[in-house]
Amino acid sequence: MRSNEAMAQIAFGKLPDSTCQEAGRCFEKAIELNPDPLMHYISWDGFTRTWDGPTKHEISSARCLAMRETEEDDPRTKRLGEESLAKLP
Repeated sequence: MRSNEAMAQIAFGKLPDSTCQEAGRCFEKAIELNPDPLMHYISWDGFTRTWDGPTKHEISSARCLAMRETEEDDPRTKRLGEESLAKLP
């Protein structure tokens, strides 16, 4: 058990079990509720890269990088996306 998990169990009791499908639905819901933050898309891309492979991730990241910057941390977020794309095989 990782230390973060142990601390959460101490504070909140046992954490509920989750699935990749549930995580995917949470990312989709975050984007649905607030579609503007690039971080939602970059985080979603990291998830899809892990579970769906680099091809979908590359397409999705390219779409994110084309979005206009609306928040203060968007330039940093775009840099993270570019670095992630550069790591693809």
